[in-house]
Amino acid sequence: MFNKRSTNICKGIAILMMYVHHSFYNADAWKNAEVIFTPFTELQILLLAKLCKVCVAVFVFLSAFGVCRSSEGKPEASVLDKTTYLPVVARRYQTLLCHFGVIYLLSQLCSQLIGRTRTAVYGENVVKRLIYTVIDAMGLAHALDTPTYCKTWWYMSFAFLLILLLPVLVVAAQKVGYALLPMSILLPLLAGFDMGSNVFRYLPAAVMGILCAQYHIFEKMYEMIYLRKTGCTGWKRNVLLFLTGAGCLLVMFFLSYCRLRLGYVYLFENMLALVICAFCYLVLEQIPGLSRMLAFLGKHSMNMFLTHSLIRGNTVRLHDFSYMPRYPILIILLLVMDTVLLSVIIEWVKTVLQQIWEGILPSLRVHRRA
Repeated sequence: MFNKRSTNICKGIAILMMYVHHSFYNADAWKNAEVIFTPFTELQILLLAKLCKVCVAVFVFLSAFGVCRSSEGKPEASVLDKTTYLPVVARRYQTLLCHFGVIYLLSQLCSQLIGRTRTAVYGENVVKRLIYTVIDAMGLAHALDTPTYCKTWWYMSFAFLLILLLPVLVVAAQKVGYALLPMSILLPLLAGFDMGSNVFRYLPAAVMGILCAQYHIFEKMYEMIYLRKTGCTGWKRNVLLFLTGAGCLLVMFFLSYCRLRLGYVYLFENMLALVICAFCYLVLEQIPGLSRMLAFLGKHSMNMFLTHSLIRGNTVRLHDFSYMPRYPILIILLLVMDTVLLSVIIEWVKTVLQQIWEGILPSLRVHRRA
């Protein structure tokens, strides 16, 4: 079954792709650092980094998949009214802020070390600085077009929009089924919306995630390959898995061509997100050591995403340190090690804060009763 471990494996791949994208998406990313691209060329690494932006579609796909799967079997999930919708949205937003709030607080405490003071980011005016701080801490800076402490935190605003939108899409998928996928592509196009905006660009990925969860697509694939007695065993199954991997590569090359020549790249990004998640579940999860490592990265992917830009590029010293290994694979490995270590510390801080809160909460209840 495509479970939480499967999701973490997909997230592990997605966070590695994000690191490649953010580290090498253009020559300005490494500035004056001496990067050695051998045995590849600089152009090949740049193209790979641009392709790796598909990681956003993967995260959207997994978020939608998880929301739909968690609501499976709950009668209230098929009803949209304020008694069911608002509590679900509030609870998910609270969970999102619990993850983000600790990292935001730590970034402010380490602002001098990071090289971005609050005054430099939010301005000299005290009132505006306070307002911008609250908005940024709530993850809404990108949505409200206000200053943000870290430019990659734009996803927090997008995640909030997903929290608002996904319950609606889940109910819609229950009503119209597979028809929701072409509707998610054609209706925004016919309405003249900007398909480059995050909401409409990744809407098909969200719909595909919901449909895969609703109709158990991955489980049916697994049954067909591994369980059903179709004669596809041994070398035949290995050939099928190899063709699946080759298919992923072909889609990536086709996507690169479409990106450069045709446009409408969002259609192929969303399709590729589905292919990547299927490949992770059907192939990579079956490799014990690799799947364990990817699941570990996926477990920490939220913290890694929120902290990696703070490490990579806010001061000359941190930037030079990030690109110190010179070879792309070693640069990514160093960034992974740094952010995983940070994530472990952040999770420890969260545990301590939770224990403190759980110790204070009973006394507050007693005080209220008194």
